[in-house]
Amino acid sequence: NLTANGTLIVLAVALVVAFFAISQFVSAASIEKPVPLAKVEMRDGKLHATVKRSVRAPTGIVWEVMTDHPAYADVADNISKVEVLSGDGLGMKRRCYGPKGENWVETCDLHEPGHAYGFRVHTEAEDYPYPFAELSGRWSVERHPVGSEFRIEIVASVKGNTLSRWLFSTMAGPRFKTVLIDLADAWAERMEHEAGKERTARSLNRAV
Repeated sequence: NLTANGTLIVLAVALVVAFFAISQFVSAASIEKPVPLAKVEMRDGKLHATVKRSVRAPTGIVWEVMTDHPAYADVADNISKVEVLSGDGLGMKRRCYGPKGENWVETCDLHEPGHAYGFRVHTEAEDYPYPFAELSGRWSVERHPVGSEFRIEIVASVKGNTLSRWLFSTMAGPRFKTVLIDLADAWAERMEHEAGKERTARSLNRAV
C-alpha cells in the first residue's frame, strides 16, 4: 500500500502530466488553421458566391492587404496582373489580366475606407473575354475575436438562353466555391505574415 506521502507524490505527478496534456491540446487548438466558410446559391437568376474567413491580424492590416490592388494577382489564381488605370477609392478603374493575357476593366462602385469596397466588371465592353452578362464583387472586413474576419461576395449572371443559364448555375457553383476558398486562404496567409512583421517591429522598437 502507498503511504500518504507516496499518494501525494503520485497525485502531483498525475496533475503535472494532465497540465502538460491540456496545455498541448490548447496550443494545438490555438494554431489550428481556420476554415473558410463558403456558400454558393442561385437567387433571381444570378449566382451569389460568398466566403468568410477569420484571420489573426488587425483590421487595419487586413484592409491594407485587401486594397493592395497590384498584389491581388499574387493571391488570385485566375489573375496574372492588375493595373490601376486611374483614380483612388470610389470611381477607381483597374485592368485585370487572366492567365492567357485576356483582360478586362473594372470600376470601384463601393468604397467605405477601412471597411468595404466593391468593383463592377465592364462585361458590356466589346472586347470583354468571358460570357458574363453581369459580374461584380464586394470585399469587407470586421473585427473578430481572433483579430479580424473578411468577407468576399461575387454576384454573376451569364449571357445566353435558358439552357446556358441552367448549365452555368449547375456547373459554375463548385468552381466559384473553390476559387473563393483558395483566395481566402492565400489572402489570410499574407495578412498574418504582415501582422507578424508589425509585431516584430514593435518588439524591436521597445527593445531599443
